[in-house]
Amino acid sequence: MNLGFSKRKSNSEKMKKFDYTLKERVLISVLCAVTFSFVFFLFGPIDIYSNNSSEFVFTFYDILPISLLVFLLVGVLITIILLLFKGYLLNALSSLPFSLIIAGTIDNILANKPSIVSGDAVFMSPKEILKTALLFVIVSYSLAIVSIIMAKKWKSVIIFLSVLILGMNLASAINDFIKNDLIHDNSINTEYVISQKDLNTVSKNENIIYILFDRFDTEYFDEAEKKCPELFEE
Repeated sequence: MNLGFSKRKSNSEKMKKFDYTLKERVLISVLCAVTFSFVFFLFGPIDIYSNNSSEFVFTFYDILPISLLVFLLVGVLITIILLLFKGYLLNALSSLPFSLIIAGTIDNILANKPSIVSGDAVFMSPKEILKTALLFVIVSYSLAIVSIIMAKKWKSVIIFLSVLILGMNLASAINDFIKNDLIHDNSINTEYVISQKDLNTVSKNENIIYILFDRFDTEYFDEAEKKCPELFEE
């Protein structure tokens, strides 16, 4: 009986004693903060702008300082919050940023919808909201359990996930810069105006005529009317 009690007590003491050094806590906290903040507040805006640059009336360098500032502020905030915790609780909390990234990726794949901003409000049925919420809960709970079971090995998992996620998103961001030439931002001095010039003309060669029914934002109309009121007199 005494031996059994001593063994159980020893295991309990081991669980209580489990903790990271200050350097390990800083490493885990910083990696979690940088990875989460980069994906959502730096890579996200870059990717959206890069793939929809013609839809925006501002340049890439108009949003870059704001994105960098938010990225830094959120990263510092998450780092400070995580540094307040130790041991198993730090493991569980540090799994949350990665749960959101992983669950979000799975949700995008299952939804089978392109990540393009069209200006429309996004409506989800109660059933879709429940499915998305359930997915986030399952992934978050599962990863938190894994982080507690793996104990000190969780630090290695954090390093692996951070390098993997940051590497993939950084490569994609670099590709966006190169593919759409965001460094020079060639559309920076472009101004689009409505004109009737050559509206009813066709070329001397074969012609293909498109009749396209599309939406037209009244804000563009109001802006054009202020600049060129004579355009709409007819």
